[in-house]
Amino acid sequence: MNSRRSENIDIFHYKAMPGDRVAGQRALNNREVHTWFFSLNAIPEKIESMRKFLTAEECRRADRYRLPELSRKYTVARGMQRTILGVYSQTRPEEVSFDYTTNGKPVLPGSELHFNLSHSGEYGILAVAKGRKVGIDLEYIRPVSVLSIAKRYFMPDEYGYLASLADAEQLKAFYRLWTCKEAFVKAHGLALSDYLTDVGVSVPLGNGTPRVWLKEGKDRENAWEVYELKPVEGVVAALAVEGENKQALGIR
Repeated sequence: MNSRRSENIDIFHYKAMPGDRVAGQRALNNREVHTWFFSLNAIPEKIESMRKFLTAEECRRADRYRLPELSRKYTVARGMQRTILGVYSQTRPEEVSFDYTTNGKPVLPGSELHFNLSHSGEYGILAVAKGRKVGIDLEYIRPVSVLSIAKRYFMPDEYGYLASLADAEQLKAFYRLWTCKEAFVKAHGLALSDYLTDVGVSVPLGNGTPRVWLKEGKDRENAWEVYELKPVEGVVAALAVEGENKQALGIR
């Protein structure tokens, strides 16, 4: 476990293994966010134990994947989500129940806990907070058409920033921007397809906390903080956390 502290938020990072007991985390308070990083690769016996935690509908969704590896990843990711949330809510994994927002984001009914799940490649990550919304995105770095995607979904200054970079730097910078945007949209509980083009990230990217915002008029309620994470080599991630200043626009 390692941690990161800011003026308003303490972030604690944990690791877990599919099918193993989850233990060792601190008690969660209102100024903390806990992230759980885990592999989606597991032996068949562990996968089957994860499947037993899922609802009948979740099992049907897992079975609809044509490729066995996609079914496995879905099963392990949802099983780990239930396992970890069960620890915080003192509930058996198979008894964790969800409600869903209009955009399909799962929530724990009647609970102060907020959470968000992301997975890519062979890894998954879950963010958990108490009394404040969170969003998280994890991406396995693989080759993509950086500039064509950026031209469609990114702000003009972000596109220009990417175009100015050498090829060796361009791909990772693209994923850093993407994860910040997606984590921010997910924290708001918004539909990614509708809002991704409305999210801006300050460029050039540095080593500090990036500034991220929604276009004026679309975020009048909360201040947000976004943090870049580096779980393992070849993977980038970002965490968006609801701040305490309810009057501010964007984040700092």
